[in-house]
Amino acid sequence: MSKTESLAEGDYDGWQYTNYVYPRASGDLKKILKPLIEKIKAYDKRRLVLQQEGGSLFDLGMIAALLSANFELGDNFGKHVVSLTKLNTIKTALISINGFDLSIQVRQLATHMPVYYLCRIHRDYWSEYGLIVEDLYISPDYPMHDDRFVKLMSTGHETYYLRLAQFRERMKHLPAIRAIKGDQWRIDRQTDELLYLLGRHVFQAAWHEDQRLGVLAARHFNMPCFQRAIELLYLCLSGELCELRAVASGDLFEFFEKVYRQPAIVAFMACLKRVPGSALNDIPRVALRQFSKLGKAFSAFLRTEVVWGSRQTKVPLHKLVFANVNRMHLVAGNLGENPEVRKASTKLETQSRRIIDVILDIENDKENIAKNNK
Repeated sequence: MSKTESLAEGDYDGWQYTNYVYPRASGDLKKILKPLIEKIKAYDKRRLVLQQEGGSLFDLGMIAALLSANFELGDNFGKHVVSLTKLNTIKTALISINGFDLSIQVRQLATHMPVYYLCRIHRDYWSEYGLIVEDLYISPDYPMHDDRFVKLMSTGHETYYLRLAQFRERMKHLPAIRAIKGDQWRIDRQTDELLYLLGRHVFQAAWHEDQRLGVLAARHFNMPCFQRAIELLYLCLSGELCELRAVASGDLFEFFEKVYRQPAIVAFMACLKRVPGSALNDIPRVALRQFSKLGKAFSAFLRTEVVWGSRQTKVPLHKLVFANVNRMHLVAGNLGENPEVRKASTKLETQSRRIIDVILDIENDKENIAKNNK
């Protein structure tokens, strides 16, 4: 289908409402948004020099001039005069350019300087989260403590969005996308559709903001099986397993093997393809019991006592983790080689592997289901 045909007829796949017109090509968008992105880049360059090397009143004046300078933003359908200090003018221009699929966010650093995040989103009205499918520009130092979730201002409230944009570049090597050659619009569209599919059937269930502490601990204390177990259990408990079984195909398997390596989800999708439909009802019940076991194992990990601070006093790990959620890399860097922490993390990893095995073994042992439901 050509771009013209698609725009004329509308596009009703991707779980959109009727009369939805597919967004314009990302390639065109980047050209249209170039004046805005170049302006923010120029500001960020001067801001970083000021932050790292210092400056004078002249430098502050140049930054103020950049932020308040008017420039034109728009496409062949209309131009808008905007400036970085008048965010509403930029938001109006973005709506004119691409409906509500573009979002610009501003955050204030500790230095009181603004930083910007410009992205393209997909609003999934059938699911809990909207999806961020493309990062168009991120200012250096933009606060993003968990790259899976980003808060965007929406209708006066900050709302979590699932950020899948970090996979976009690596997805170019997937066979389904690599097979499209020389047509950037089709490549972008195919990438979008695969991200919508992954978001709707896997990540909407496998990722949740409640996991933030556990996932951060898993990443910084090097516990990959723990993170895989968390995601697998959430997928079992919150996912539509019938729908996932229907859409689990080569593209999804390739994604979790090559782009976002998650062998537990790969094995689980393969398992779903083999088990009879009646077995699907047992999976959430088994997963709920294993979820309780994983929670207890994580609690035991957090109760580990470690020597901390200049006074070398013993404190439970949870006090350090909860007090340093946004700088857990510092805590993990100091305690990574601590024998007590290593012993506790090994124990948690072992328990996580057992839990994954129980879920994946569900197709083989009906007695196991009965035993785990007791």
